Amino acid sequence: MEIKTIETVIENLKDIGHKPKSIKHAKENFQLKYDMVEMDIKQDVVQFRIRLGFNTGNLPVTFDKEEAEYLENKGIDDWSIYKYWLDFSYSPTNEKDFENFLEELLERYN
Repeated sequence: MEIKTIETVIENLKDIGHKPKSIKHAKENFQLKYDMVEMDIKQDVVQFRIRLGFNTGNLPVTFDKEEAEYLENKGIDDWSIYKYWLDFSYSPTNEKDFENFLEELLERYN
């Protein structure tokens, strides 16, 4: 994915209220952090980390069968949970797919 494409998607999402807490850019890699969603963008693969809860046991998201089916319906069958973090990668087919998927994740988990 081109840098300009990533920047455009970030700006479009800002316009609808999804402003990242931090953006780091180094060469062809981007790291974005929102409240509960983090992502590392490299070439055509986006690695997501979603915070499911806190060490206090306060779980804002309950990861259950419905959540697993949501990921499966998105074509994501390789995911893991470790210490309150849900990790998975996604390869968007184009800019619109990336923007729609990211918006959905932010609406669902952030």
